[in-house]
Amino acid sequence: MNAPAPKKKAAAPGKKNKPAAAKKPSTRKPASSATKPAASRPVEPTDDEIRIRAYFLGERRHQLSLPGDSAHDWIEARRQLIEEAQS
Repeated sequence: MNAPAPKKKAAAPGKKNKPAAAKKPSTRKPASSATKPAASRPVEPTDDEIRIRAYFLGERRHQLSLPGDSAHDWIEARRQLIEEAQS
């Protein structure tokens, strides 16, 4: 016992399917953050880049018996990478 397939709705009388009109190019101004020069935008390093730099900072800190912990190594690594990217 198959149920009858639903019928497709017919277009309203007098209306024809017209192709979509071509869109005009946008005249909006880009967002203000996109107009800033690359040097003024902070460059966010990837977690892997930070992780590697923090590892070496921690190794150096341990070799020199300096105070600190891994959280401070992470923060310092991120700061260094951002500073280097802006230079």
